[in-house]
Amino acid sequence: MSLYLLGEVYRLMGQYDEAIEVFEAVRTQQPDEICVLMALSDTHLDHARIQSAEGFRSRAESSAIDAVFVAIELIDKSPGFRKLTWKIAGDAAFELSRFTSFDEPNLVFEALTSLTSLIGHQESSVGYVKEIVDLPITREVDSIDGTFALEVAIATYDYRISLDKLDDISAGSALFDLGVALSTLSNRISDKSRAASAITQAKTLVTKALNMDPLNDVYWNALGNLNFVENPKLAQHAYIKASECDAKVSRTNYFLNIFLTRI
Repeated sequence: MSLYLLGEVYRLMGQYDEAIEVFEAVRTQQPDEICVLMALSDTHLDHARIQSAEGFRSRAESSAIDAVFVAIELIDKSPGFRKLTWKIAGDAAFELSRFTSFDEPNLVFEALTSLTSLIGHQESSVGYVKEIVDLPITREVDSIDGTFALEVAIATYDYRISLDKLDDISAGSALFDLGVALSTLSNRISDKSRAASAITQAKTLVTKALNMDPLNDVYWNALGNLNFVENPKLAQHAYIKASECDAKVSRTNYFLNIFLTRI
């Protein structure tokens, strides 16, 4: 237990390499310890985000792959943690979607197809992505790219929403994640009809997320961004609501200031 807590301290301090080393040591001793697997997967994901932000593309790819593989192991060993585990898996796939190509395409393919095969063996998803993403997702290893990873993330988020007994905060988070992923997809695909469906569904999902968690400034800010061009009045309202939820959010104030200069 003390070794696990040391890993948590390293993780909270942002010393991800040290945290991973500790969690792996504990995992060797206790391979079925759920908390360790959860912390390890989450740490790999956090590490991937930092590495990506710092420009270490290859390292970020490797960390995101590791996050997916550990999440898959956790899904297999502990259905009781599946809500959070599916989020980590979806977020890791979304992190991989930032890349147009991969240094280790075979590993990416193995990780993502293993994830989609699990979705295929679960009960049917909610269906928010019907006619936007073809499920089940199939692709050859030599044709995978960031869009493939994004579609896997979307399928994962869609399945997460179908899980039973999500509380309002968790349900809002699941809806929001899928909305953001669909919004991202709308900017990547050339099929205008499909892109329009994706952005329309994204707006619906973010609105639903707000119904679950109406004081979340991030959701309000996202709603403003989604409607910035087509519905400026709604965007203005959303930015104001975001500012009211957290007046210290500089990002919200930034977009609100831009908006006010246009009217």
